[in-house]
Amino acid sequence: MVNMSTAVKNQRNKDQGPWSIVLSVLLLAIAFHASDTYSQNAPGTKAKPTAKSSPNIEEADDNVSDDSEEDDEAPDVNIVDENAADNEEEKPVVAAPAAKPEDAVENETSLEAGDNIEDNAPVADQPPVETVPVEPIPQPEPYIPTPTVEALPLHSDKTVSEADMVEVIPMEKTVEVEPFKGYKPYRQRRATHGLMFNVNAENLYFQDYTSIVDQKLYEELFGQEDLTLVQVQLDYKLNFFLGSLVAGVGYGQGTLVDDRIGEERSLTIAKKSGRAQLLFDSLMKEPYFVPYVGFNFWQFGITEENTTLSTKNSYDTGNGTSLTVGFLVQLNWMDPQVAKLAYLGEGLENTYLDVFWTQYQNTDNELDPIFENDFNFGVGLRMEF
Repeated sequence: MVNMSTAVKNQRNKDQGPWSIVLSVLLLAIAFHASDTYSQNAPGTKAKPTAKSSPNIEEADDNVSDDSEEDDEAPDVNIVDENAADNEEEKPVVAAPAAKPEDAVENETSLEAGDNIEDNAPVADQPPVETVPVEPIPQPEPYIPTPTVEALPLHSDKTVSEADMVEVIPMEKTVEVEPFKGYKPYRQRRATHGLMFNVNAENLYFQDYTSIVDQKLYEELFGQEDLTLVQVQLDYKLNFFLGSLVAGVGYGQGTLVDDRIGEERSLTIAKKSGRAQLLFDSLMKEPYFVPYVGFNFWQFGITEENTTLSTKNSYDTGNGTSLTVGFLVQLNWMDPQVAKLAYLGEGLENTYLDVFWTQYQNTDNELDPIFENDFNFGVGLRMEF
């Protein structure tokens, strides 16, 4: 009996030997480290730490299973040994470890000898996430609507032409609209300043003129024929409430040829002139009829030639004066549409037929021929801008 009791006691002491203690310590270390690693990782991610160098766990499990089988086979003998108390004090009994979950078992089997366990080991299942810089979204420019200007006709019952439209000039996202240029009556639409261009033909007859070659009279050389002087004149026009004042310069030239005395004689007159006129063109809304009066300063360049004798003489006179009276007849009424387009497109206010009479006075040089005469007739075309 004593031998059997000793054998059973030794068998139990063998179960509580060094392998059981080592296995318990490893399980506590793994459980502590697994909970620490799980708290540092994201939820739902399994930590797979590597174990420190330790004996083969699988071998320890095999020994444990063998010991448990031996315990099951050993008879349960209740024998009191005197030395039991002494032996128990020397070797305290270690409680069997609690059952582990399947995840812990898998983590145990994945540990390899010689691996180091790091507290902040990266998760093997999740690859590192690459940070992609996000470009800022460009802010769209504020929408600026472009104003549209519709062209409106002057009169709804007439067709629209280019001259009736409004001119729009875009500049740096702004729009400038020029004032509409309407075709109002002349007295309302005319500006303060203007220009006049005149082309006319004037008949000259100097009954008391004597030749600078042989002192023969004009009538003896040329009879009753007039010398036609073609002139071009440019005037500045100043408008006011009574009418307008005109001041300008002109140049004209004419030649008369005759052979009544048996010799072919010619007289050429070149006229340089300056003038001032008063036009009464504000009497009516439209200047259908414009009377005027003017005063002229002039200088003649005279050339006489005898073709038969091949002689030629030239002479420049002094300054002379003359008085002009006449009237203008507006021609816009002949084609109102053309007149309107000419005004809107070119700024042509009026076109006139110019009819006038001029009376010349002698020059300030007593050696000059006599130019005093009666009124001479002239006609021309005058345009106002």
